Order: sequence, then C-alpha cells, then structure tokens
Amino acid sequence: MRNDRMRNKRINKRVGKKKVVVFFLLAVSVVVAGLCIFYVIAGRPHIEKVKLTTPVVYDKRLQQCMGKLPAEGLDAVVWIEHESETVTNAEYNRSTEVRTLGVAGDASILFPGANRLAFSATGYCILGEDTAWRLFGSTKAIGRSVEICGESYYVAGIEYQEKELCVYGLTPGRDEEVTDLAVRSESRAQMEVDKRRMERWIGL
Repeated sequence: MRNDRMRNKRINKRVGKKKVVVFFLLAVSVVVAGLCIFYVIAGRPHIEKVKLTTPVVYDKRLQQCMGKLPAEGLDAVVWIEHESETVTNAEYNRSTEVRTLGVAGDASILFPGANRLAFSATGYCILGEDTAWRLFGSTKAIGRSVEICGESYYVAGIEYQEKELCVYGLTPGRDEEVTDLAVRSESRAQMEVDKRRMERWIGL
C-alpha cells in the first residue's frame, strides 16, 4: 500500500509538471499571436476616403498634378462615379449597364486585388468579373476593347471582388468632374499631413 501511495504521488507530480508546461506554452502562444496581430495591423497602410466639397474638372493641370504625386511622396487617387452607364463590346455586339468609376492616380488604393491600371493611365479599364462574362463570355478579356460613352478603352485587368463594375482611366478634355479623393498613408498621424498636402497640391 505504501509503495502504491508513493507511486501515485510521483505520477501526480509528473502530471502536475506537465500541466504547468502545457499552460505555459499556451500562454506564450497567445502572447506571440497577439503580438503578430498587433504588428500586422500596425504595419498596414491607412486609407481614408474624402468626398470633395466642390467637384473639380479633370483637365490637363489636374492630370499633371496627379502624375507628379509619386515624386512628391504622395499616394492618392481621385475619381468620379456613375451608378449606371452603358459599356459595349462592339466586336460581339453586346452591351451591359454597370456602375463605372473614372479614376486618376493610384487605382490600387480602391481595388488592391485587381490587375491594376497604370498610374494615371488613360485609354485603359478594369472590368468586374460578371461584366467581363456578359461582354466577352469569359474573363479572358485583357487586351480586348470596350466602349464607354462612345470612347474606346483597352481592358487592363479583371476585378474579382466587385463583380459588376467598370473602372476606366480619366482623360482630360471631356469635362468630367472628380467628386472623391482617397489617400493612402503609412500611419494615422501621417494621414493628416498627407491629406493637407494633397489638398494644397491639387488645389482643392
């Protein structure tokens, strides 16, 4: 009996040590996971969208200003949105009504997962997945052309998150007025600085 009690004590002691080790490892894992999440969130760029108080005509001056943003250390995009416009594939004689965005600047701020438009590219567009299917019967539409309000655009990429969409690069001289601005910065503190610089830079 005495030997059994001694054996049970040793077993219980080992089990107790194992529990302590397991709880310690779990605590360490939780702390490490929390730190990882914190650093991921802290390191993620901040994006803020602003509705312009007064629409601004996208002309040559604004085009030049947007083209100089990277050299100024600014990452921004301006755009105009139409709830419904006709996008046409003249080759297949197909049309669809879809939400369109005319953009200038870094379009990846708005659509980070899409094949991006070149910075301030003109004559190119991005189609939503469903829009591409309706116009071309496939998402293999890159390099093909569509018409928006009578103007021709080459498809530069497909957007899979927002499926019913057409994003095109703004072109000066068409009297289109941008109504929205988005700025991407490395931190919230830097965001306020960048917004003020952006407003002065493009004359808002």
